[in-house]
Parts: sequence; C-alpha cells; structure tokens
Amino acid sequence: QFIFTDFRGLNPADTAFDITTLSLQNILDDIEALRQYLDFETIAICGHSTAGTVALDYTLAYPKYVSRTLLICSPPVYTREFRTFQQSYTQKYLSPERAHILQRNLKAFNRVKDTLDSTAYFLGFHKVQAPLYWYDPLYDGSDLWKGIALNADVIMNFVPLVCDNHDSSGV
Repeated sequence: QFIFTDFRGLNPADTAFDITTLSLQNILDDIEALRQYLDFETIAICGHSTAGTVALDYTLAYPKYVSRTLLICSPPVYTREFRTFQQSYTQKYLSPERAHILQRNLKAFNRVKDTLDSTAYFLGFHKVQAPLYWYDPLYDGSDLWKGIALNADVIMNFVPLVCDNHDSSGV
C-alpha cells in the first residue's frame, strides 16, 4: 500500500495556514500521527529532493517504526552549509556552456522576478536552474508541475524555515 502525504500548508486552499508554524518537528509529528492513525506498526518512508531530509530525520527520530528509508534525488542533509558547498562545487565543475546558460537564465529571471506571483516565481526559479539539474541544460521542467495545486509560499519557505535550522549531527 502506498500512501502519499504532503506537508501541512502546501494545499493552496489552506488559506488559514500560518507559515510560522512550519517546522521540522511539526512535520515529523504529523508523519508520526498519521502512522499511528493508520495503525501501521512500521512504515517505509520516502522523500524526494529536500523532503528527503524529512524522511531521514523521521527515520532517526522513530527508528523502530521505519522498515526502510528511500531518498530520491536528495542530499542526506540540506543545511545552509551544504548549499554553500553545493554552490562552490557548481562554480568549480560546471561546464562553460552550462555556466553561460545559467548566467543568461539568471539575468532574464532577475529582470522579471519582482513582477511574478509566488507560483510563477517558484516555477521560473527552477527553470533558471535547468543547467544544474537536467541532462539538457535548456530543459524547461515547468510542465512537470502542470495540474498540481501548490502553495509556493510554503515551498519557498520550507528551506529557510525547516532546513536552515536542521541539526545534521545525527546523520
């Protein structure tokens, strides 16, 4: 049985959500409450991208309730220090072609970013980063989000509110 859940506040219809309540501990508590509610003795937990940090932290917090942990395209930690390392690694090893495309994308994005709503900003920011993530550095991954309702304000605040305060000492 596969059950997909997302973090509180990600549904755009949840207009009453207070973004300041977004914390790693609240997310872990929500996952544990769901496991208990569903009466599962153990779960296999999966996290993609920065949500992999959450899956790993749940595993560390509740090891007796986790049978397996799967991280998909996810670093083991997504702290400010990791992102600094990631940026220096990118600067050192990004091919000249990809670096040129990235700089061109950033210039174009910076010209319009202040006019974008949060969803357009989120999608545009990820399109800018195509040279960092996709085999085709010109790939526009925006279509991957078509038809998906999201609260981009919560997504964009996930990293500073959750990951930047992450304690990676247990990893």
